[in-house]
Amino acid sequence: MLLGAFLIALEMLTGISALFLLVLGAIFLLTGGIMEATGLTSTPMIVALVASLAVAAFFALKVWGKNDNKARGTVDGNLYEGETFVLAEDLSADTHTEVHVFGLKWRCRVEAGHPPIRAGDEVVIVKADVGKITVRKYG
Repeated sequence: MLLGAFLIALEMLTGISALFLLVLGAIFLLTGGIMEATGLTSTPMIVALVASLAVAAFFALKVWGKNDNKARGTVDGNLYEGETFVLAEDLSADTHTEVHVFGLKWRCRVEAGHPPIRAGDEVVIVKADVGKITVRKYG
């Protein structure tokens, strides 16, 4: 438990480890707290360390699985393809418009061979590139 508090303090003071020490510290604190609550404090320290590392490995694999692009079925790792949003302006096949989606500004166009899209229609992203998205009407 003391190790967890130390790791969290180190994360807060440095802030350079991208939350790794914070999460690891929280896991050590959680494991230590559970051991204290259940009366397992008489177990050797190595058992507590192994239990904490097992919990850390479980959560790391869980997070890694959620962020794995292949698990989402996206094309070449693009996280935006297949996402939907409501178009704020009319968009025809021969024009581009700027849209703000997912907190970013994009240059948006209609997928080739698809009809114009009216403002208020839900669209799906079929291709996303740096600063550019190609959409078609959803459904």
